[in-house]
Amino acid sequence: MTNRWAALLVLCAGSLMIILDGSIVAVALPAIQRDLGFAAADLPWVVNAYLVAFGGLLLLAGRLGDLAGRRRVFLAGVALFTLASLACALAGDPTTPVVARFLQGAGGALTTAVGLGMVVGLFPAPAERARAIAVFSFTARPAPRSACWPAGSSPSWPAGRRSS
Repeated sequence: MTNRWAALLVLCAGSLMIILDGSIVAVALPAIQRDLGFAAADLPWVVNAYLVAFGGLLLLAGRLGDLAGRRRVFLAGVALFTLASLACALAGDPTTPVVARFLQGAGGALTTAVGLGMVVGLFPAPAERARAIAVFSFTARPAPRSACWPAGSSPSWPAGRRSS
């Protein structure tokens, strides 16, 4: 395995980490509420703080990658995301996970904004680039969901088909 393919695996792991974080937090919300004493009205901020930071900083993070270097921004994003995850794990009050989730969103924006650009830069040959983008895209997409089958459920038949 060449260094480029190893770098692709690191990029895929970073992307997968960002995607899985949303699902994990959604599953953990009842425990977070119970263990940290969240009021029901404040609990959505655990999710929303991440989304506000991620969505609000994504374009800025891409530009920062252009100016400061994609590799540097990617590594900073992974470091910030990891440290914020540690802060979430050690939280003892309701304020800490909200602030830490905001920082996770910022780290996620830094990581996500430069990922595909790094893949394209690592693989200049069109055939290899196509394979690398396919691998990266497989890990960078969220799991399919619908209103009928929320996260965590697993339907026993395909959509549109009725069981007899």
